[in-house]
Amino acid sequence: MADNVIYPFEFIVHTGPELWPYRGEVLLWRLSRLVSIAFGALTIGLTYLTGLELTARRQWALMAAAILAFMPAFVAQSSIVSYDSMSAALTALFLWTGAKAIKQPGRWRWWLILGGLAGLAITTKYSAVLLPVEIVFIAVLAAWRSRRTPPIASLASRQPSYRLLVSRVLGAGLVILLAVSWWFGFQAWYFNTVSTRGWIAGILEPLMVRGAATAPPSV
Repeated sequence: MADNVIYPFEFIVHTGPELWPYRGEVLLWRLSRLVSIAFGALTIGLTYLTGLELTARRQWALMAAAILAFMPAFVAQSSIVSYDSMSAALTALFLWTGAKAIKQPGRWRWWLILGGLAGLAITTKYSAVLLPVEIVFIAVLAAWRSRRTPPIASLASRQPSYRLLVSRVLGAGLVILLAVSWWFGFQAWYFNTVSTRGWIAGILEPLMVRGAATAPPSV
Protein backbone atom coordinates (compact mmCIF):
# COMPACT_ATOMS: atom_id res chain seq x y z
CA MET A 1 0.00 0.00 0.00
CA ALA A 2 1.20 3.50 -0.81
CA ASP A 3 0.39 4.75 2.67
CA ASN A 4 2.27 1.86 4.34
CA VAL A 5 -0.90 0.65 6.07
CA ILE A 6 -1.40 -3.10 6.23
CA TYR A 7 -5.05 -4.06 5.84
CA PRO A 8 -6.51 -7.43 6.86
CA PHE A 9 -7.65 -9.68 4.03
CA GLU A 10 -11.33 -9.18 4.82
CA PHE A 11 -10.95 -5.50 3.89
CA ILE A 12 -9.85 -6.35 0.34
CA VAL A 13 -12.84 -6.55 -2.02
CA HIS A 14 -12.36 -7.56 -5.66
CA THR A 15 -14.97 -5.97 -7.89
CA GLY A 16 -16.16 -6.60 -11.44
CA PRO A 17 -13.58 -4.42 -13.25
CA GLU A 18 -10.85 -6.71 -11.90
CA LEU A 19 -12.26 -9.76 -13.68
CA TRP A 20 -11.16 -11.09 -17.08
CA PRO A 21 -10.89 -9.61 -19.65
CA TYR A 22 -8.75 -6.97 -17.98
CA ARG A 23 -9.03 -3.41 -19.19
CA GLY A 24 -7.96 0.10 -18.26
CA GLU A 25 -6.03 0.55 -15.03
CA VAL A 26 -6.44 -3.10 -14.04
CA LEU A 27 -4.83 -4.20 -17.30
CA LEU A 28 -1.97 -1.77 -16.71
CA TRP A 29 -1.37 -3.20 -13.23
CA ARG A 30 -1.41 -6.76 -14.58
CA LEU A 31 1.08 -5.91 -17.31
CA SER A 32 3.27 -4.10 -14.78
CA ARG A 33 3.37 -7.23 -12.64
CA LEU A 34 4.57 -9.20 -15.65
CA VAL A 35 7.38 -6.69 -16.10
CA SER A 36 8.36 -7.11 -12.43
CA ILE A 37 8.33 -10.89 -12.82
CA ALA A 38 10.52 -10.59 -15.92
CA PHE A 39 13.04 -8.48 -13.98
CA GLY A 40 13.03 -11.09 -11.21
CA ALA A 41 13.70 -13.89 -13.70
CA LEU A 42 16.50 -11.81 -15.24
CA THR A 43 18.05 -11.34 -11.80
CA ILE A 44 18.08 -15.10 -11.21
CA GLY A 45 19.69 -15.72 -14.61
CA LEU A 46 22.33 -13.06 -14.00
CA THR A 47 23.08 -14.54 -10.58
CA TYR A 48 23.77 -17.87 -12.28
CA LEU A 49 26.03 -16.23 -14.89
CA THR A 50 27.93 -14.27 -12.23
CA GLY A 51 28.45 -17.42 -10.17
CA LEU A 52 29.69 -19.22 -13.26
CA GLU A 53 32.03 -16.34 -14.06
CA LEU A 54 33.50 -16.29 -10.55
CA THR A 55 33.74 -20.01 -9.80
CA ALA A 56 33.70 -21.70 -13.25
CA ARG A 57 31.55 -24.43 -11.62
CA ARG A 58 27.97 -25.01 -12.70
CA GLN A 59 26.92 -26.54 -9.40
CA TRP A 60 27.99 -23.45 -7.45
CA ALA A 61 26.33 -21.12 -9.95
CA LEU A 62 23.11 -23.16 -9.83
CA MET A 63 23.19 -23.14 -6.03
CA ALA A 64 23.53 -19.36 -5.92
CA ALA A 65 20.66 -18.91 -8.39
CA ALA A 66 18.48 -21.42 -6.51
CA ILE A 67 19.09 -19.74 -3.14
CA LEU A 68 17.96 -16.43 -4.61
CA ALA A 69 15.00 -17.92 -6.50
CA PHE A 70 13.56 -19.52 -3.35
CA MET A 71 13.96 -16.52 -1.05
CA PRO A 72 10.41 -15.58 0.03
CA ALA A 73 11.16 -11.86 0.11
CA PHE A 74 12.64 -11.96 -3.38
CA VAL A 75 9.67 -13.89 -4.77
CA ALA A 76 7.23 -11.48 -3.13
CA GLN A 77 8.98 -8.34 -4.40
CA SER A 78 9.25 -9.78 -7.91
CA SER A 79 5.52 -10.51 -8.07
CA ILE A 80 4.22 -7.04 -7.24
CA VAL A 81 4.41 -3.68 -8.99
CA SER A 82 7.50 -1.99 -7.57
CA TYR A 83 10.87 -0.69 -8.67
CA ASP A 84 12.71 -3.16 -6.42
CA SER A 85 12.81 -5.90 -9.05
CA MET A 86 14.26 -3.51 -11.63
CA SER A 87 16.83 -2.28 -9.13
CA ALA A 88 17.80 -5.88 -8.33
CA ALA A 89 18.18 -6.73 -12.03
CA LEU A 90 20.39 -3.69 -12.67
CA THR A 91 22.52 -4.55 -9.65
CA ALA A 92 22.84 -8.17 -10.77
CA LEU A 93 23.91 -7.02 -14.23
CA PHE A 94 26.38 -4.65 -12.55
CA LEU A 95 27.94 -7.54 -10.60
CA TRP A 96 28.21 -9.73 -13.70
CA THR A 97 29.89 -6.87 -15.57
CA GLY A 98 32.18 -6.36 -12.59
CA ALA A 99 33.31 -9.98 -12.82
CA LYS A 100 34.09 -9.40 -16.50
CA ALA A 101 36.04 -6.23 -15.65
CA ILE A 102 38.16 -8.11 -13.10
CA LYS A 103 39.14 -10.67 -15.72
CA GLN A 104 39.58 -8.17 -18.56
CA PRO A 105 40.62 -4.89 -16.90
CA GLY A 106 42.15 -3.57 -20.10
CA ARG A 107 38.81 -3.32 -21.90
CA TRP A 108 37.20 0.11 -21.57
CA ARG A 109 33.72 -1.19 -22.32
CA TRP A 110 33.35 -3.08 -19.03
CA TRP A 111 34.17 0.01 -16.98
CA LEU A 112 31.89 2.26 -19.00
CA ILE A 113 29.06 -0.26 -18.69
CA LEU A 114 29.69 -0.43 -14.93
CA GLY A 115 29.31 3.34 -14.70
CA GLY A 116 26.13 3.35 -16.76
CA LEU A 117 24.56 0.54 -14.75
CA ALA A 118 25.50 2.17 -11.45
CA GLY A 119 23.91 5.44 -12.57
CA LEU A 120 20.72 3.74 -13.74
CA ALA A 121 20.50 1.72 -10.52
CA ILE A 122 20.87 4.88 -8.41
CA THR A 123 18.10 6.66 -10.31
CA THR A 124 15.92 3.57 -9.88
CA LYS A 125 16.47 3.31 -6.12
CA TYR A 126 18.75 5.39 -3.94
CA SER A 127 19.94 2.34 -1.97
CA ALA A 128 22.24 1.62 -4.94
CA VAL A 129 24.30 4.69 -4.05
CA LEU A 130 27.14 2.39 -2.85
CA LEU A 131 27.68 0.89 -6.31
CA PRO A 132 30.27 3.57 -7.27
CA VAL A 133 32.31 2.48 -4.25
CA GLU A 134 32.10 -1.08 -5.51
CA ILE A 135 33.68 0.02 -8.78
CA VAL A 136 36.76 1.05 -6.81
CA PHE A 137 36.68 -2.32 -5.05
CA ILE A 138 36.44 -4.08 -8.43
CA ALA A 139 39.52 -2.16 -9.61
CA VAL A 140 41.41 -3.25 -6.48
CA LEU A 141 40.44 -6.88 -7.14
CA ALA A 142 41.57 -6.54 -10.75
CA ALA A 143 44.96 -5.22 -9.62
CA TRP A 144 45.30 -7.98 -7.02
CA ARG A 145 44.37 -10.67 -9.55
CA SER A 146 46.83 -9.33 -12.13
CA ARG A 147 49.70 -9.70 -9.64
CA ARG A 148 48.82 -13.35 -8.96
CA THR A 149 48.42 -14.45 -12.59
CA PRO A 150 51.10 -14.60 -15.30
CA PRO A 151 50.94 -11.98 -18.05
CA ILE A 152 49.03 -12.88 -21.21
CA ALA A 153 49.71 -11.51 -24.64
CA SER A 154 46.07 -10.52 -25.15
CA LEU A 155 45.43 -6.79 -24.81
CA ALA A 156 42.16 -7.44 -22.98
CA SER A 157 43.73 -9.71 -20.35
CA ARG A 158 47.20 -8.22 -19.91
CA GLN A 159 48.38 -7.11 -16.51
CA PRO A 160 47.01 -3.60 -15.91
CA SER A 161 49.03 -0.78 -14.41
CA TYR A 162 47.62 1.18 -11.52
CA ARG A 163 47.47 4.26 -13.74
CA LEU A 164 45.37 2.33 -16.24
CA LEU A 165 42.96 1.19 -13.52
CA VAL A 166 42.66 4.72 -12.13
CA SER A 167 41.75 5.98 -15.60
CA ARG A 168 39.12 3.23 -15.90
CA VAL A 169 37.59 4.14 -12.54
CA LEU A 170 37.52 7.84 -13.44
CA GLY A 171 35.88 6.99 -16.76
CA ALA A 172 33.23 4.94 -14.96
CA GLY A 173 32.67 7.84 -12.56
CA LEU A 174 32.10 10.23 -15.45
CA VAL A 175 29.50 7.88 -16.93
CA ILE A 176 27.78 7.68 -13.53
CA LEU A 177 27.48 11.46 -13.41
CA LEU A 178 26.03 11.52 -16.91
CA ALA A 179 23.56 8.74 -16.07
CA VAL A 180 22.19 10.39 -12.92
CA SER A 181 22.36 14.03 -14.00
CA TRP A 182 19.02 14.01 -15.85
CA TRP A 183 17.11 12.75 -12.81
CA PHE A 184 18.75 14.86 -10.13
CA GLY A 185 18.67 17.86 -12.44
CA PHE A 186 14.92 17.37 -12.95
CA GLN A 187 14.37 17.09 -9.19
CA ALA A 188 16.45 20.12 -8.35
CA TRP A 189 14.92 22.28 -11.10
CA TYR A 190 11.23 21.56 -10.55
CA PHE A 191 11.00 20.71 -6.84
CA ASN A 192 13.57 22.92 -5.14
CA THR A 193 12.65 25.09 -2.17
CA VAL A 194 15.29 27.77 -2.75
CA SER A 195 12.80 30.58 -2.15
CA THR A 196 12.16 29.46 1.43
CA ARG A 197 15.30 27.55 2.48
CA GLY A 198 18.14 29.11 0.53
CA TRP A 199 20.28 27.73 -2.27
CA ILE A 200 22.03 24.78 -0.61
CA ALA A 201 19.21 23.42 1.57
CA GLY A 202 16.60 24.29 -1.05
CA ILE A 203 18.31 22.23 -3.75
CA LEU A 204 19.25 19.29 -1.52
CA GLU A 205 15.86 18.93 0.18
CA PRO A 206 13.92 17.32 -2.71
CA LEU A 207 16.90 15.06 -3.45
CA MET A 208 17.62 13.75 0.03
CA VAL A 209 14.76 14.47 2.40
CA ARG A 210 11.27 14.26 0.98
CA GLY A 211 11.60 13.57 -2.75
CA ALA A 212 9.71 14.94 -5.71
CA ALA A 213 6.42 13.40 -4.67
CA THR A 214 6.02 15.72 -1.69
CA ALA A 215 8.35 18.67 -2.23
CA PRO A 216 6.47 21.80 -3.34
CA PRO A 217 7.38 23.10 -6.80
CA SER A 218 9.41 26.23 -7.11
CA VAL A 219 7.80 29.40 -8.39
